[in-house]
Amino acid sequence: MVLAATTEAPAVLLLDPAGRILSANPAAAAILGRPVDRLIGQPFVSLLRFELTSSDPEMLAIQWEAVAATARTRPQSIQPLAGKRSYHLRLDPAAPDESTLFATLTILPESFTSGPFQTSHPMQEALALVANRGGLGFFDLRLDSGELATSTGWKRMLGYTEHELPDTLATWRRLVHPDDTAATPDHAPRRQPSGARPFSVEYRLRHRDGRYLWLSCVGVRVFGPEGSLQRVSGIHLDITERKDLEEISLLNDERL
Repeated sequence: MVLAATTEAPAVLLLDPAGRILSANPAAAAILGRPVDRLIGQPFVSLLRFELTSSDPEMLAIQWEAVAATARTRPQSIQPLAGKRSYHLRLDPAAPDESTLFATLTILPESFTSGPFQTSHPMQEALALVANRGGLGFFDLRLDSGELATSTGWKRMLGYTEHELPDTLATWRRLVHPDDTAATPDHAPRRQPSGARPFSVEYRLRHRDGRYLWLSCVGVRVFGPEGSLQRVSGIHLDITERKDLEEISLLNDERL
């Protein structure tokens, strides 16, 4: 049914400058997997698949800026949460002052959604490359459900393969150095106003071989309506070598 809707009629949405849906035709509703009346007012990017998903308004705003920057100049490949097919997204001004935008979705042929011809947003492609092949480790910790999502690079940094570590909060806390439990981003000493708060900390996690790695961690803490910490998303960078050099320098200073 979705294929019939998308080939017989163009899928079109009307968006405000912040990317919220003002209206949509039935073809767009079929692709996004919701009735038209349930699309109105929703952030368009909240219905798309990303490497890191979030309902946080600040994160959604960043994702919309990234999508809009590309789709205004050339068609961008997207994948709705409601299905596995990919579509080309094009954004065009609906008014001379660009106070509203037309978002047009056209289905991509199978040959363009797999293999060497696969297309994607450049920023998503770069993030996926760094997450899986670079020296950074991405993680998303849900304290309310006890779930842990990590990139391949995060587990590789600690000496593990993709499926060796359970994706749980218990795994995270088992790896933390006993002296650093108060320094990790999942530890919030007091309640905070609801919303997202940036953080930057350093602490140690245990490598598979038993040694501890010093990690620099930056990211965002998300606090719920009651002020309790609900989610932590961030990036790890291995700074063990730097810490070792600092310790050697301190020892040399003490000898002098």
